[in-house]
Amino acid sequence: METITPKRLRSSPRITADEEERRRQHVASAYSHNRIEEIMPDPEGQPIFEAYISGEIDIAELGQRVDAFIAAR
Repeated sequence: METITPKRLRSSPRITADEEERRRQHVASAYSHNRIEEIMPDPEGQPIFEAYISGEIDIAELGQRVDAFIAAR
């Protein structure tokens, strides 16, 4: 039987505070551009963007997760 181990708790951040703020601004900018196009964010997709902002995933995985989220809708 396969043992599933819980994720390790981070003892130090994966990204700097400056990088986290830069990512937060990029996501806010993307949301703003989408609102101009009358595309409203789906609250169920928010955890994907939070994972990117916090450094849990990189930009490539963000794109993959967003694509999968949209495809599942």
